[in-house]
Amino acid sequence: MKQKEDLRITRTKKRIKDALIQLLQEKSYEQITIQDIADKAMINRNTFYLHYLDKADLLEKISIACLDDLKACLNESRFKSEQFSPDDFLEIIEAVFQSIEQNLAVYQSFMGKCECPNFKTLLKTIISDHISQGIQRKSKFKGKNLITLKIHTEYMTSGLVGVINLWLDKENNISTPDVLDTLYQIYLKGNFELLKDYS
Repeated sequence: MKQKEDLRITRTKKRIKDALIQLLQEKSYEQITIQDIADKAMINRNTFYLHYLDKADLLEKISIACLDDLKACLNESRFKSEQFSPDDFLEIIEAVFQSIEQNLAVYQSFMGKCECPNFKTLLKTIISDHISQGIQRKSKFKGKNLITLKIHTEYMTSGLVGVINLWLDKENNISTPDVLDTLYQIYLKGNFELLKDYS
């Protein structure tokens, strides 16, 4: 009996989460009310408050669940060799895009016109920490210039998050293989070498 009740709660929470994500495609976060969410989820306001404190609590829980999935994907992709390999970075960006595709509606809503508070910053921090930790594990970087490391990590992470934003915009119609291939070429050759190919 209790298991059925838990399943109903899970379904209700999913309807509430889906309702917010759908509403974010229609209007800004600030314009959305609890009543809007309840109406879209086909529940009453009291049911909403049984599961979430307020709109911000709902947003935070969706963000945490989504970004926890990203962390799990990244934890499976590690710098495996002592020497740097382009394949290390390819595996990382593939893991990032795989996780995003599994939660595509959330990313499109939270990083699109909505620009939900802190989501992009948290995304960047997770990717940055993963790259930085991977680089620091390499023997030749241990105890070396941390400023250089920070610059490399910031450049790679900011660029990657910017490309993710570009890719998420439906109007650009950029395929995942095209994004992965271009990013791989950038990490392998560098922007300058790639731009020479177009001159």
